[in-house]
Amino acid sequence: MTVAMEEGHVIFQYNLGSGVATMKSDNTYHDGEWHHVEVARQQRNGVLKIASETIQAESPGNVKQFSSTPETMFFGGYPGEHDYIDITNEDFNGCIDNIVMSSVAVDLSKSKESIDTAPGCPIKVASLVSFDKSAPGYVKYDSPDGNGLQLVFKFKTEEPDGLILYTSTRNQNSYLSLSLAESALILRAAPGGELTTGSYEKYNDSEWHVVIATREHNELRLDIDDFKSYAVKVAEQAVPFDGPVYFGGVPEIYNIAAAASATDTNFYGCIGDATLNSKLVNFAQSQDRFNAHLQKCPLQKSSSVFEKPSVGREVASTNVSGYEDIPIIAEQPTLPPVVEVDVESTPHPPLYTSSTTEDIHTLPSSLSTTTTTIADTESSTTTTDTEEVRAEVSQTFLSDGCALPVEPAQEEVPTTEGFRFDEDYSSGYGFGSKRNSRIQFNALPGSTRADFKFSFDFKTTADEGIIFYASGKTHRDYITFYLKDGKIVFSFNTGTGAALMRSEQSYDDGAWHSAVVERRDEHGMLFIDGFQVANGTGKGDSKFIDLKEPVYYGGIAAEVADVVRPNTEGTELSFNGCLRNFRLNNQRVGGSHDAYGLIRCSANVEPGIFFGDGPRANVILRKRFSVGRVFEMTLDVKPRKNSGVIASVHGRRDFVILQLNNGSVELSVDNGKGVITARYTPPSPWMLCDGNWHSIQVIKNKNIAILVVDGTSTNPVSGKIGATSTDTKNPLFLGSQPLVQKRRGGATSERFVGCIRNVTVNKELEALAYTTFVGNVNAGSCPTI
Repeated sequence: MTVAMEEGHVIFQYNLGSGVATMKSDNTYHDGEWHHVEVARQQRNGVLKIASETIQAESPGNVKQFSSTPETMFFGGYPGEHDYIDITNEDFNGCIDNIVMSSVAVDLSKSKESIDTAPGCPIKVASLVSFDKSAPGYVKYDSPDGNGLQLVFKFKTEEPDGLILYTSTRNQNSYLSLSLAESALILRAAPGGELTTGSYEKYNDSEWHVVIATREHNELRLDIDDFKSYAVKVAEQAVPFDGPVYFGGVPEIYNIAAAASATDTNFYGCIGDATLNSKLVNFAQSQDRFNAHLQKCPLQKSSSVFEKPSVGREVASTNVSGYEDIPIIAEQPTLPPVVEVDVESTPHPPLYTSSTTEDIHTLPSSLSTTTTTIADTESSTTTTDTEEVRAEVSQTFLSDGCALPVEPAQEEVPTTEGFRFDEDYSSGYGFGSKRNSRIQFNALPGSTRADFKFSFDFKTTADEGIIFYASGKTHRDYITFYLKDGKIVFSFNTGTGAALMRSEQSYDDGAWHSAVVERRDEHGMLFIDGFQVANGTGKGDSKFIDLKEPVYYGGIAAEVADVVRPNTEGTELSFNGCLRNFRLNNQRVGGSHDAYGLIRCSANVEPGIFFGDGPRANVILRKRFSVGRVFEMTLDVKPRKNSGVIASVHGRRDFVILQLNNGSVELSVDNGKGVITARYTPPSPWMLCDGNWHSIQVIKNKNIAILVVDGTSTNPVSGKIGATSTDTKNPLFLGSQPLVQKRRGGATSERFVGCIRNVTVNKELEALAYTTFVGNVNAGSCPTI
């Protein structure tokens, strides 16, 4: 038996063993207010009463009572996850009070166990409000203090039109409105006129935009995303707006001034972090809210799993005044068991979470890589052509060292930011630090031969990577879920035909998401953030999946990549991001395992490749690379030292080297007729290691070399006529390969330490995840501390 909320609706359900009875309120109650709920069951008949609603239902079959009574009841959530697909696994977020069960008061302060709860119910603060297109709404707020108005807020929407804000004087002689009209922001005021962003900027892109809308003194002004500013002078001073302020629209009975708004359509989307004349807007304080959802911003939702009809479910619903109007209950000599509870609920993003977190702890093992180096002991030529550009800046660079330490700073990672293997270890780990980074489990905590359910949380900015893979000996039987083109894919095969499910939405947004993949008989289902996003059916008559050890989590071993690819649409990369709360059939997945190339999962990281300190830290971009007559390379760098070889490639005599040398960027090229060097020197030797990203472009055209750093180009440097091709055949390295000093070109003895990203070679973006990493290289992320 359960009482729950789903999308704001109150739901009462029970199953006596022969089918589910369901009662669901028509209205929603996630409005931050107290509501009194009563539920009752007598034999097969049940009733739900909340506010003015009364809903009845009868369970199917002939069973009239529970076969046994549990010793424990749970309020506000359930530890771990249960197996009932029709019941949400989401914990209640709000307040519960005055619980009465069959006339007996229940004191929650005397419970067996309490997790993530606190006595009392704090005053609600809601800085976020959303409006659904299926139910237009608004929030009414008090008039602002002072003359004029300055509104600071953020919003996002996918609709081109909508009234965001309207306020006026009481007689509406003066007003101000902010609207979206044909995807442009339009600020109108009387007196004052109109200010528009024009048709070139589109603000209905489902992204957050920060806006400052101002009507004060003799000016109308719009500032958007700290990037665009629009202003117009007006003849008259601003006046006090003493009427109410409406967000999202106005009530139907409220008539705004003629032509006061650029649209008569309500706003559909999300508004947050608003201040009016420097005073924080608390949407929960409003006593007049209609169809306004607090602390929630779902622009897109898949259909709820709760809306799927259960087999054999029969639900009867009628509006009656109370329990006495239910005929079958009225005939009984005794009162039905009644559960009464007062709840105050606020919405929150749906998550499959547990009240207690069991995590996983591993230590990264070393990555063994074999490399072949071709010796080149020829002495360098003495002929050198050099062009140097000294950068000029308007600000004085005061630093006397690099902004970031050579070794990234140690940090205490919150337990919510990664997954752990042991409950007594507080730091987490992320995947994708090296090619084939992964965990190999020697066993799973439950059977996956027939029905199963896996659940996990994930966070990533990558668009591809394996989350889980397990198979039989021939890889005909398998279970896998992975990221492909930013979408989550779940597939299983009993050996006679695969079921494949793919989300429509991409989830490579860097935010935490919760996923559940489930198999029931031949059917599979994929749930993300509490909603079913895909389903599929396997083929053939076989019912069982036979797996062998090991099973892979977060990536696969290199030796099985060839046989795995056909089952994962070619995906073989490790998952590049963070994983946590990995469970099978509600049991924590842990136990005996081996871990490869894991890193701490932290918020202080960004995309890119990190080259650490030490004798080996480089990437082989191309195993055999010929520079030829024309060569172009671009990349972004964030160094932690002001010297080090960034990239290099050599032939018997010819070479190209890009390096930092005491803070200057140097490009050296030799076509066989002498070294050509272009040099960029900033005003301080520490400027390029200031903790920011810097762009570098290398251009080699025949016997001309050009270097462009942060948009500043050196003059073209010409070498001797007669040699235009740089004949190389060895690997193109990123980072300081160990023997570069023994080769021609005058490479610095310092190793490059820092981050590199966005590498292109001859205008082709390099798929860095598929390159070969050697030594102390973290391919998954760059630390920012």
